Amino acid sequence: QRYQLDNQGGRGFLLATEACNGYLPTLLPGESHVMPGSWKRGYRYARDILHQINNNASGWSDWNLALDSQGGPNHAKNFVDSPIIVDAPEQGAFFKQPMFYAIGHFAAFVPEGSVRLSINGLVDSKVGEDSIEATAFLTPEGHVVVVAINDRLHVTKRLRECSIVVRSRGREVRLSMKENEIKTIIFK
Repeated sequence: QRYQLDNQGGRGFLLATEACNGYLPTLLPGESHVMPGSWKRGYRYARDILHQINNNASGWSDWNLALDSQGGPNHAKNFVDSPIIVDAPEQGAFFKQPMFYAIGHFAAFVPEGSVRLSINGLVDSKVGEDSIEATAFLTPEGHVVVVAINDRLHVTKRLRECSIVVRSRGREVRLSMKENEIKTIIFK
């Protein structure tokens, strides 16, 4: 995806590239190169995309969109996880990981040519007392798209359900966000 940002100020084009999960399994307890069905990695992708875009990236690119169940192949033997795992290529078997669906919150609802909007009270991609992570866009069709993530640990070191109010163009939507939830809101 490529987005036109409202605050580039003529500083050039910034593209976040080579994103991946599973590259340091020996440093992260309980992790391996490929972790089928890991929502932890899906949230990690969503947060990375959101933070990159909120910090002036014009787009975001995955390192490997599809790999085999071992996290390869690649010439350097640095196996990693990917949004799509091809399990039996000769049979056409593959499955979509949570990282795939995290990317979808942006790729499916924020088309090329969208402009990132400012969010009142946003600090380090977080907004409000519950520190919901969020970003917003104006699409070429004139729709406002907000992507919100609730997977930040609070003072108690645990996640909690919270409520948010999203306002745009004189309308508002009140939402409940469960722990570890990503929501996309579209104002048409």
